[in-house]
Amino acid sequence: MVRDGLTNITKVEFLSVIQGVRRKAFKESTIIAAFKKTGIWPFNPQVVLQVVRDRQARRTPSPPPMPDSSPFSTPLTLRQINRVAERLEDIMERQDNIDLGFADDLQRFIRGSLITATELVQVKRDLQRTKMAEAVALARRHQKNRPLQSGGVLTAAQARRIVKQRDEDEVAKARRVVEQAETRERNALKRWFAAATKEGRKWRMTGKLSPMEVIESGKEKRLLRRV
Repeated sequence: MVRDGLTNITKVEFLSVIQGVRRKAFKESTIIAAFKKTGIWPFNPQVVLQVVRDRQARRTPSPPPMPDSSPFSTPLTLRQINRVAERLEDIMERQDNIDLGFADDLQRFIRGSLITATELVQVKRDLQRTKMAEAVALARRHQKNRPLQSGGVLTAAQARRIVKQRDEDEVAKARRVVEQAETRERNALKRWFAAATKEGRKWRMTGKLSPMEVIESGKEKRLLRRV
């Protein structure tokens, strides 16, 4: 359909062609080939296990932190939160006697943090697009002079100044809302990570977790000891 020049399709048009697409895409030979490739039929678990072995073989150790960076700094961006989430999941996978309740809580916290951070990024983008569209619409409506209710004429320059001031006020208001949301999210993350750090420290003191290793640039590896 794209080759025929179709770049936009409505819901009714989509429902009218979806069955034909399914018949062409989900053929018996295609389904059987996919089952065979993934080891579903004929049953062959080695297909999946070999992929896992290859990935484990390619895994490289994490590089040591930079001298001016701290592993305990609070993640504030979506990328930083993703990195911390991957690090926590990797630590949990390497622990044999981890408390199941704590692991479940940590997994739920990781998922909630990623979802909240992703939604906040999308809200910022949507807000920016909305404000830009409103500013363009207001500017177009005020291109021409219009009579004032109290008499006189509003010039195009005056209209642009009014639109600009109104837009700046709206953007400042929206920015305050976003900043408040970011502050709440940042405080929640700090509380969660403080609780996780406290629990991890308790586990290390009781011997449930192995001691933490500290690697500094130009120095030998040492164990982190806390009283």
